[in-house]
Amino acid sequence: MNYKELIIGDIVNIKCLNIEDEEVFLPGKIVSVGEDFVSAIAIYDTYQFECPEIFEGVPLTAEILEKNRFIWKEDNGYFALWLNDQDGIFATPTRNGMWNVQAQSSQFKISCNICYLHVLQHILRLFGLGDIADNFKI
Repeated sequence: MNYKELIIGDIVNIKCLNIEDEEVFLPGKIVSVGEDFVSAIAIYDTYQFECPEIFEGVPLTAEILEKNRFIWKEDNGYFALWLNDQDGIFATPTRNGMWNVQAQSSQFKISCNICYLHVLQHILRLFGLGDIADNFKI
């Protein structure tokens, strides 16, 4: 993962060692981004990490979408987050483990394949949904 893609509020996995010296990942939130560093705080602990090599994207899953206002549309095979009667953000699972995300409003239209939560957070912010992006439940 290129740490320069990250912005404040993005949720990432932080690589660290547990008490048995095994590599584990803790979910964390980016709190600061500089020219050559990224700083994150673990969501469920009070640890702070600043080394960009230890961050990894959080895979986007159906469970994460369901916890964050996206509604599964069985007939159409996608998750939807409606902005109004016509516009919204739609996430369709693909066969290769990615998500095809289509977002449309009166000002923007985006279609892309993504696999990480922080990329969806960027799309939500672009569409004026920073409150949802910054308070994602994982």
